[in-house]
Amino acid sequence: MFYNWYSTYNNNNNNNNNNNNNNNNNNNNNNNNNNNNNNNNNNNNNNNNNNNNNNNNNNNNNNNNNNNNNNNNNNNNNKHEIDFIMNFMLKIFFIKFNKRINEK
Repeated sequence: MFYNWYSTYNNNNNNNNNNNNNNNNNNNNNNNNNNNNNNNNNNNNNNNNNNNNNNNNNNNNNNNNNNNNNNNNNNNNNKHEIDFIMNFMLKIFFIKFNKRINEK
């Protein structure tokens, strides 16, 4: 009788321990999965942030390039205008100068 009770008690105890171990393993697996998911999410977020930063940098670079090109164009236009005015003034000067010489 005692032996039967003790056997049953032992079996129950072993079953409980096995169940607890299984539960622990399941919990550990769940924790690992959650950690992996979190890591993946963090990596994705980091990648997204990096992509956004790269896009922003590219946009800024493009804007800077456009501004530089515009400035260059403006500078070139101004230079042409000044050249034109200088040439025009020189022509007038030479015309007057020649006229004076011819008058003498």
